[in-house]
Amino acid sequence: MAYLAVLFAAISQIFLKLGIGKKSIVLFIIPINIFILFGLIMMLTSLMFSIRALSILPLREMAFITPIVYVLVPIFSYFFLKENISRRTIIGTFIIVVGMVVSKF
Repeated sequence: MAYLAVLFAAISQIFLKLGIGKKSIVLFIIPINIFILFGLIMMLTSLMFSIRALSILPLREMAFITPIVYVLVPIFSYFFLKENISRRTIIGTFIIVVGMVVSKF
């Protein structure tokens, strides 16, 4: 459940990014188009998986799994949005991974 939550959260970020700048209708100052709508649905799904995972897993496990989204988003951005990964992003991602490993022990 927790890994699905992370995957859905990362995918939602990609869809939200795709939706920005596209033709949209404005609803309560928020631009809405198919990409943003799908991104919001994915984010809500991620939240539901997270809540379910929290009821099953110890918080310590969730604290290890949740930051994986910060590793997946730059990777997905590179492959699906053709965005460059900067040196700062690589360093930041490395620090996150180190923090995840340290928190596991």
